[in-house]
Amino acid sequence: MYLPRQDAAELLQEISRRFEYSQFVLDIAPEKYTRGLWKKLLALESRAWDLDVSFVFGMKDPGEIESYGEGFKVIGQEKGSAGSIVTVAINAA
Repeated sequence: MYLPRQDAAELLQEISRRFEYSQFVLDIAPEKYTRGLWKKLLALESRAWDLDVSFVFGMKDPGEIESYGEGFKVIGQEKGSAGSIVTVAINAA
């Protein structure tokens, strides 16, 4: 699911309230994929797989996710097909 910045922020804040002391994994699109030529190229590529995907929100640095929810801490990061696969702990000790 690809959400606009505000919707993503609200969802992550809700996750931090409901799942205290837990972890989650998400795929973060690079910010450059949300505009210009990169956005058009990715949209064309997704159509080749019979999908209609367009990134509307991305991050320059996956560590940015820590500012989106109370107690968020990035504890893992791997390279994904488009961006980073990030593991986030909520209120980790």
